[in-house]
Amino acid sequence: MQVAFILSNGIRMRKSGFTLLEVLIALVILSVAFSAIFLALSASTKQLIYLRDKTAAQWVGLNAIAKVQLQQIAQNGSAEGIENQMQTNWHWQVRLTPTPDKNTFLITVVVTPEGRITGSTTLQGYLFRGIQNEKN
Repeated sequence: MQVAFILSNGIRMRKSGFTLLEVLIALVILSVAFSAIFLALSASTKQLIYLRDKTAAQWVGLNAIAKVQLQQIAQNGSAEGIENQMQTNWHWQVRLTPTPDKNTFLITVVVTPEGRITGSTTLQGYLFRGIQNEKN
């Protein structure tokens, strides 16, 4: 915006620049834009942390299922333990449940970050113990 000034000696001077109101409006627009960007980054960070934890919990659960299938744990129907994954200790619990097929068992694994009650992940798999020869 240009503003004209008339000096005491009659000379006209023009100054160009922004008025205080224009500067304040620009600052308000910038602050709203930066606030929106900050909120978007904050939500993105929370989602990233959630996905990291969910991935680690699923890895721990899949490891537990593999150990059951390799007959390293849960021979009596249940087991539990702690595993470190991604700098976090995870508490896992395994439960074997019979299915209608007497040779197949449902493996249920519940994984929770150690020291927390919320944020558990449940995975399921199957264990096939082979066909038993039955004599008539």
